[in-house]
Amino acid sequence: MKNKTEKNGHSLWGFCMVWLLVALSGSVFATDAPYTVEEIRERAGWQAVELDLEVDLTTAMPSYSGTIRLRLQKDQSLGPVLLLNNREAGMGDFRVWLKSAGADKLPDHQIENDIEHPGGRASSLSMITFEKPLEKGAEIEVQFTYHLARELGQIFHRTKSSYASWVTLWYPLAVEDSPALVSRPALSVPGMTRFQMPAGWNVLSNGRLYADETDGGKTLQSWRMDDPVARSYMAGPFTVSRVTVGEKEVAMYMLGASQEVVDANSKQLAQTIDVLQRYFGPYPFETFGVAEFPDETTDYFGAASEQGFIVAKSSYFESEGGWALFAHEAGHAWWGNKFGCRGQGASLCDEALAQLGPVLVAQEIYGEQAMRDLLDVSVPGFTVYASARGYFAMWRSGEDIALDSIGPEAGWRLTRLEDSKGMWFWHMLRQKLGDDVFFPVLQELANSGQFLELEQLETVFEQHSNMDLTAFFAQWLTRKGAPIIDMTWEVVNPMVAPDYMDGEYEAIIALAEDGEKEVRVDLVQRQDELYKLDVEVEIQYYHKPVERRVIQLNEKHAQLVFKTDGNVRNITVDPDRKILMWRPAYGPRPIFDGQIDK
Repeated sequence: MKNKTEKNGHSLWGFCMVWLLVALSGSVFATDAPYTVEEIRERAGWQAVELDLEVDLTTAMPSYSGTIRLRLQKDQSLGPVLLLNNREAGMGDFRVWLKSAGADKLPDHQIENDIEHPGGRASSLSMITFEKPLEKGAEIEVQFTYHLARELGQIFHRTKSSYASWVTLWYPLAVEDSPALVSRPALSVPGMTRFQMPAGWNVLSNGRLYADETDGGKTLQSWRMDDPVARSYMAGPFTVSRVTVGEKEVAMYMLGASQEVVDANSKQLAQTIDVLQRYFGPYPFETFGVAEFPDETTDYFGAASEQGFIVAKSSYFESEGGWALFAHEAGHAWWGNKFGCRGQGASLCDEALAQLGPVLVAQEIYGEQAMRDLLDVSVPGFTVYASARGYFAMWRSGEDIALDSIGPEAGWRLTRLEDSKGMWFWHMLRQKLGDDVFFPVLQELANSGQFLELEQLETVFEQHSNMDLTAFFAQWLTRKGAPIIDMTWEVVNPMVAPDYMDGEYEAIIALAEDGEKEVRVDLVQRQDELYKLDVEVEIQYYHKPVERRVIQLNEKHAQLVFKTDGNVRNITVDPDRKILMWRPAYGPRPIFDGQIDK
């Protein structure tokens, strides 16, 4: 690809940061491009301290322009390289020019546009090269223009919706010193995003709505980000409702719905955020919203979580279980956007923790039984794999792998396993530690700003709980499968003499003679690798209150024997769903080779 090079230069009036526009000249420099990754990485060290974007959605394809202010963090640099597009090129005709610089005298410089990505990605690179190196602390402002050249998975422009997610790298940033030349922190920059839209449109973006007006039949809205945030937006002819949860604004953006319906949905959404804040800590972004887009727009994804809002297909707004999706995607504000893990199994701190959100919302808003139903079989309209039944279906089909081995190559299995077994892992750890320990640790992790290895994650929970969690983490993260436990129980009535232990006479005596009885409960693990479990059993009586007892099941077999003067109606194992274990409601009993146990 041919590189286009432009040259200009000017002087700065001291360190007063008076930003002056520099006129472009037509001089062209020869280049040795394409550059190597190492040469581009040498230009890293520039931090974006403010980013202002102009988005025009009134044309057939959106156009963009703006200004980015960069500050040099390392000792010296010949200038930054700006990167646009991630993996695939959705944006075209990317042009940058220098607006100003933060040095006593700005050397002459050249600008090269349309540089090929040395890593083979279909990205756009623009390089600014100064005649003399700039020193640490220098600031420059760069202006740019470009437009949407083609739609990709999470960037599209339609008659009823226009969407761009930060994951597509739809706005420019300075390259990072990494093989990919980009990192998530680099995408998070404060500033303003201004939108020009058709009349009657509204936009949901990051930060807070700063200005809203109509001019010449067009809608103009500006969103201000005071905190660093990765930019995204969803625009369309929305009906909007906003409510307040504490200090946070919560908004619902719906298509074709009455104001009454949108208001009702925004109140339900506010309940969801209220629950998540109580357990996970304050919502990490300035505002929160949900925006709808038509199902036919794309089959690439059904919903996505951005930094401060989520987008979802219309069918989720119509579904009985739409609340579960909204709770899951909202959970990503903490888990994935604010805190995460790295390495194999990293999605345990992302997808799996986000799926804990619907569990908590079900418990708090719909009740304990609704929570157990979600854990068992999901909810109507939400993914069926986000449940124990979904997990055991994957196991029987041979799609199960250990949670700590899941990497990006797992594809669709990553989400399905993390939303099922991964969700259960966090639910079980909560039961083991108790809410007074478990949730303060989660809140501390969310505020840490760290990305941890799974071994480090285990250490954090051990330090806060003063418990040895080695066996717990090992048995749930490092192996496939889950416990398959058979339970049998019997009642022995000592009032019945052995001589009469036959036929109808024994039955009559047993009913007539009411006294102390011995109850025996047997648990047997049927799977190949044994688990160490504290299994709760519930004893239901005919004429006395329900009783709970715990059986320590560390071997193949364990027995509980106790005396009672009540008549036992039934005994159930793990009634509160504290353990991921096979139950008949989850389908045929599996075994470890993926076949069905006949």
